[in-house]
Amino acid sequence: MIRFTADNPIIDVNFLQEFLSNFKTKDLDYSYSNNLPLGCNFEIMKSEQLVLAQEFANTVFDKEHVTPYIKRTASKIEYYKFKNYQPLENLRLTIDYPTDYAFIQLLFVMLKNKDKTLENIDYLVSKTAWLLDINKNNFQKKEYNNLEEEITALLPFLQEREFNRIEKILNKND
Repeated sequence: MIRFTADNPIIDVNFLQEFLSNFKTKDLDYSYSNNLPLGCNFEIMKSEQLVLAQEFANTVFDKEHVTPYIKRTASKIEYYKFKNYQPLENLRLTIDYPTDYAFIQLLFVMLKNKDKTLENIDYLVSKTAWLLDINKNNFQKKEYNNLEEEITALLPFLQEREFNRIEKILNKND
């Protein structure tokens, strides 16, 4: 079973075929990619893993998001990295904010009838770098392991917006 979500509309079939082939060849229980632009990575699992998650997952988080339980419990897992691809920095191809939607819409308009592959998107963005300004201030939600990680992620934001007193307080906790 391949997991696609509606907020990630860019599916590059060239990368998907490579990913599927690797999953089948290695007879994995679960795999996901992690070096494509945000919104373009893949997850795949054997259907038995979904059945096990349905039966044994007991937290609200695991029931809502499905794959975290599988990531923790499946036997044969691989985090797949595409060897021949280096993503553009700050390329965000997911729709979590209105500006993400505007960015994706503009890509579709500018690419016209061309395939919406990462190769074509990367080329377009490299020639019109201002496109990345559209959704550059959006952030990706993340679950942090501890308070220190959360503070470390917050500090650049505080520095950029000159929240000096809060930054000073948080830095004292080091």
